[in-house]
Amino acid sequence: MPIERDAFYSMLGIARRAGVLTLGSDGVHAAIAAKEAGMVLLDSGASKATQDKYRGVCENANTPLELLPEGLL
Repeated sequence: MPIERDAFYSMLGIARRAGVLTLGSDGVHAAIAAKEAGMVLLDSGASKATQDKYRGVCENANTPLELLPEGLL
């Protein structure tokens, strides 16, 4: 069942207020490298090169990578 856009944004807001959300390429890479990332969410509209880069980094760090529907993020 696809997640509703409003519910998704509500969950992101809760994570942000809890201080467990990292945004931006540099922050995400640092969190993955420090083994602090529980999951990486990536827009499926990202370029193939970007998807491949995150897929490789996440696989090396054993961090789940989820591709979200294009435009959801």
